[in-house]
Amino acid sequence: MMQSIAEGYDLIRHSKEFNLDLLKVTDVYSYGSVITSRLVSWIYDGYKKYGKDLNTISGYTSASGEGKWTVEAGQRENIPMPAIVAGLKTRKTSQKKPSYQGKVVSTMRGEFGEHPLKIGEDEMEIL
Repeated sequence: MMQSIAEGYDLIRHSKEFNLDLLKVTDVYSYGSVITSRLVSWIYDGYKKYGKDLNTISGYTSASGEGKWTVEAGQRENIPMPAIVAGLKTRKTSQKKPSYQGKVVSTMRGEFGEHPLKIGEDEMEIL
């Protein structure tokens, strides 16, 4: 779910067709949209703290293990988990090639779980 939201924000940010204010878009999504969620509200909080480009946040996204555990449980029960597998692969890729999507996911994780947030190249900060 976080990866899908991050991809949408990356598309909005790079849209040549529209020049949208990400903070305002996030505010609408937080309170009056079909995609209203705490995750989107946490992005809004992150934009307010770090700006719409999230310049001080690394695009490196860590993983604490819940996704891996969920995939392994799905395998044991013979239940496919393609979206979670794809999200885990994207996080692993971000650790070699940081991206804006990684910044958005890291921001959400930092806001909701006080997961360490990678600042710049190597400094970790707990929000």
